[in-house]
Amino acid sequence: MARGELAYDDGKLFGRVGLNWMSERYFTYLNDESVDARLLADASLGYRFTDKIELQLNATNLFDKQYIATVGSGGYGDSGDRQTLLVGAPRQVFVTLKAGF
Repeated sequence: MARGELAYDDGKLFGRVGLNWMSERYFTYLNDESVDARLLADASLGYRFTDKIELQLNATNLFDKQYIATVGSGGYGDSGDRQTLLVGAPRQVFVTLKAGF
């Protein structure tokens, strides 16, 4: 697993781009079944109107990668034959308005 981020902030305009990589993961006791490696990108871009008001656009999973986020036993016994694979979140885009008092 590796993470990295580049950020910019000039006092008014700010932004960041982050990458998150995870290698192939095995999920059986014999290591004969695996989940592919994946690379996810997140980004944000914002503007400070005043020292108390800023607007920000955010995106997670920027390239809408389909991936397995979690590998586990799902609460089942540890016999090794009931693995749970959970799908990762799709691209999400949202806006944040921040106002201070």
